[in-house]
Amino acid sequence: MLGGIEMDIPEFELGNIAGNPNDLLGDIARNAAMSEGTVDTKPRVLSRSPMQYPSSAMKKRIKGYVVINLLIDTDGSIEAAKVLQSSPPGVFDAAALSGIRSWRFAPGKYKGRPVKVWAKQKVRFDFN
Repeated sequence: MLGGIEMDIPEFELGNIAGNPNDLLGDIARNAAMSEGTVDTKPRVLSRSPMQYPSSAMKKRIKGYVVINLLIDTDGSIEAAKVLQSSPPGVFDAAALSGIRSWRFAPGKYKGRPVKVWAKQKVRFDFN
């Protein structure tokens, strides 16, 4: 009886409800991505190719930057990339996304194992 209402629900066995997270989550745990703040070792750039300066921006002597959110895979490659912010908006976005996809990283690590990590990278476009 609960509050005067009969709940005709059979009891269930709890067993080892905590269990092994890998057993409970299966492939989800293996494919989960962490953030830079939750890994023991953050990813770091190993190689980067130069960015192609957009010719229209070069002619007008426009400088700027793009902040990109990257999903860095366990092998250090870029799995996904998305522009978070840019200045001036839209001028350097395509060049930054295209150029950063060829970069290679040392992967982030958690408990000594490489893991997928979401990281932010700022790319500057300047004449220096």
